[in-house]
Amino acid sequence: MNVKVLSIEPTQEFKTFYVTVVIGEDICQFTMTVETDTIANQNIQILNSDENFLKTFQFNQKLAADISNLVFLVYNHQPIKLPVDMGELSSAA
Repeated sequence: MNVKVLSIEPTQEFKTFYVTVVIGEDICQFTMTVETDTIANQNIQILNSDENFLKTFQFNQKLAADISNLVFLVYNHQPIKLPVDMGELSSAA
């Protein structure tokens, strides 16, 4: 099934985003939160996603990482053009 990110919108909660994704014919909305931490004097960004996102993409880590990277771009105020075709979702073998 084809995966397409339709929108990444900030919520009322600071550093939290609603990510709307089409998977095949189904529209899904996931909640993702960005956290920042400092390790070895370097700031890093960590993305936490809801349980539904983790289950949906558990066998598709590349898609999960690519969607996460889009959220980081939005969080860092980088321009992106939506919708974005992400590729094909595969099921567990």
